[in-house]
Amino acid sequence: MDMPLYKNLFGTRKFTSNKQLRPGKVVQFTYDNEQKFALVLNPDWQGKLHALSLKTLTPDSLKSILEELVNESSYDSIYEKYKNSKYVESRSYRTYTVSKIKTLREIFLKEDNV
Repeated sequence: MDMPLYKNLFGTRKFTSNKQLRPGKVVQFTYDNEQKFALVLNPDWQGKLHALSLKTLTPDSLKSILEELVNESSYDSIYEKYKNSKYVESRSYRTYTVSKIKTLREIFLKEDNV
């Protein structure tokens, strides 16, 4: 199921691997037989993908976060910034066991929306 809020923001989707992920990538994957959409914060820390779930973020919040991530240089600084941020209150911060992630796709955002 696609996320209707993001219809005008999401562009091409390409299969990828966890090893190719970097902070700031938007992804779609199957986890426990459910489709998940997330913004990657750390692709593999102690066997878990750390991300912000797009289920609780608006497209404007996602754009704002992506702009903030441009200036971040390390996984540690990204983790510190978002673990106690305003996004956590709405329970956006999630960890997913890497070995349980299936059909991982990177979602490229439409140029005119980034």
